[in-house]
Amino acid sequence: MMELLSSEKVLNNFEVATVDDLFVAVSGRKPTANAIIEFLKIKKPVDIPTGNGSVKTRGGKNACPVYCKGVDKIAISLANCCTPLPGDEIVGYISKGKGIVVHRKDCPNVANVKERLVDVYWRKDIESATYPVDIMVEANDRDNLLINIMTVLTNAHVPVSNVHAQKTNGGTVALFSLTLLVSDAKRVNDISSILMNVRGVYEVRRIIH
Repeated sequence: MMELLSSEKVLNNFEVATVDDLFVAVSGRKPTANAIIEFLKIKKPVDIPTGNGSVKTRGGKNACPVYCKGVDKIAISLANCCTPLPGDEIVGYISKGKGIVVHRKDCPNVANVKERLVDVYWRKDIESATYPVDIMVEANDRDNLLINIMTVLTNAHVPVSNVHAQKTNGGTVALFSLTLLVSDAKRVNDISSILMNVRGVYEVRRIIH
C-alpha cells in the first residue's frame, strides 16, 4: 500500500512532495482519508491515515509499547532525546522516513512542529520490560559521593548502564550523568526521591538531549 501512496500520480494529485507530507496533510483532513481511497478506487481496508492521525489497517500486533489508533504497519519508535517511559505524557512526530517517533509532550525538540504531531498512547498490555532513561544528579562535592550514589542505586536494584562525572564551580559542585534501566516514569520518580536523601545531593532531573 505504501507504494501506491508514494506514487507520483497520488503525490501530484494532492500537491505534496513525499508520502510523509501526505500523512501530515491527512492528519489535518486536507485531504481526507476517504478522498484518497476514492482517488485510488479501493474498496477494502488499507493503510490510509484518518483525520485523527490514525490509519485503517488489516491488523498485526506491534511490539512497540506505544500505538497510534488504527496503525499497525507504520513503524513507531521511542525518541532518544527525551527517552519517554510508560506513564509519561507523549506525542507522536511524523518523521521523514522513520515513521512515527514518540516524544514526551514537554520535549523541546517537537515544540515547534505542531503540524507533524499525532496522538499516540501507551499500550495497556505492555509486557514487563526496562527502558533506558538519562538523569542528572547535582550535588555539593565530597569524598565518597559517587560511591554513596551507586550504593543507593544498587540497594534499590536499579541497573546502571552508563555513568559520567564532572566537577564545576571551582570543583565544589559534582555533576553525575547516569543512564538507568527502569520500567516506567513512576520508577524514575521513586529513584529520584531516594537519591535526594543522599547527603549533598540537591537536584535530580531527567535529561533531554
